[in-house]
Amino acid sequence: MALATTLAVAPLLEEIVFRLGLHDALLKRWGPGWRANAAVALAFGVAHALLRSPGLGLGVLLPALVIGGVYERWRRLWPCVLLHAAFNGIWLLAHR
Repeated sequence: MALATTLAVAPLLEEIVFRLGLHDALLKRWGPGWRANAAVALAFGVAHALLRSPGLGLGVLLPALVIGGVYERWRRLWPCVLLHAAFNGIWLLAHR
């Protein structure tokens, strides 16, 4: 169950909240550019730091920026969910 959560459920739910929710809202307010992506990546990192660990909060910043860049380019959720799942899979393999 933990594997399914890490590779499927969490990426889907987190991308809905952070991309369709926060990222879209910031893009509407600020327009395209680095500010919305940076703010969402920071919020994503803070959420992981508070819920899991400060180290994980720092560790998700770069992947969150990459996923945000994909979202800003194509404005589609599924590529972000798949990329998020791939990053989670890499993290799992690295921490075995």
